[in-house]
Amino acid sequence: MMLEYDIIVIGGGSGGLTAAAGAANMGANAALIDDQPGFGGDCLHFGCVPSKAFITAAKEVHAVYKGAAEFGLTVSGNVLFERAIERVKEAIDEIQESDSDERFEELGVDIFRGKGAFQGEYTVTINGENPIKGKRIVISTGSRPNVPPIDGVENVSYITNETIFNLDQLPQSVVFIGGGPVGLELAQSLSRFGSDVTVLETSNSIFKKEDHDIIPFATKALEKELTFVFNVQVTGISEQHGKKVIAYKVNGEEIAIESDAVMMSAGRKPNTERLNLEGAGVETNKGFIKVNASLQSNK
Repeated sequence: MMLEYDIIVIGGGSGGLTAAAGAANMGANAALIDDQPGFGGDCLHFGCVPSKAFITAAKEVHAVYKGAAEFGLTVSGNVLFERAIERVKEAIDEIQESDSDERFEELGVDIFRGKGAFQGEYTVTINGENPIKGKRIVISTGSRPNVPPIDGVENVSYITNETIFNLDQLPQSVVFIGGGPVGLELAQSLSRFGSDVTVLETSNSIFKKEDHDIIPFATKALEKELTFVFNVQVTGISEQHGKKVIAYKVNGEEIAIESDAVMMSAGRKPNTERLNLEGAGVETNKGFIKVNASLQSNK
């Protein structure tokens, strides 16, 4: 007999966990589907928590150098980058306890491990089988880094916001492809730890989607720590003698830059392609679910 729920939540990130816990606390019969070994999603493992721990460590290093320069002191030695990574992992571990399976099971949430996909408007399968039915279904599958279709990218190792905290040593130089807020906060942090950072941006400024009044002030401040190249068309990427070589054009001029690492920070892609949204009649636009002001789909 098919299990039936008041609400099914697909995705165990911060949004999905809030929905599942809130529904259970209000007496709803809730199910939570997630395909990762631990809850927390991007926010806990790759986004808010690790990035802010990383940024805080970089800020402390920056304050040391800034204070020393102002008061005539000399700072020596190299930054223990591995300690910054340790602090990131400590922050994740501390919060992971609150996002444990046991906590949600105690709340009365049924947990299903696997990939959820629609079999119909109210039916969801886990890994293609074991269908369950829900009166309401919350899609909270989040997003992942967008990797631009750059010539040669499939043959080159690169970092994203999901892999940067796996670095075991600080790269001496890093090229960031993309100048959005996620990339820039990490770019500034790496610069403060000691990396030589260059940001390649396709448009004529950073923060194109943010309040335009802050752009000149943010740019001026960041230019003290980062090198920006605007109006860039990245044409290719390769790996030569252990170095990443990024080829790009600016105003028709062809340029190549070498670096120890390259970071993809060119936006995000929705994690919806495996949900079989068309099977539920849910309307999308380039993978993004169309919603109204209340974040409801057409179904």
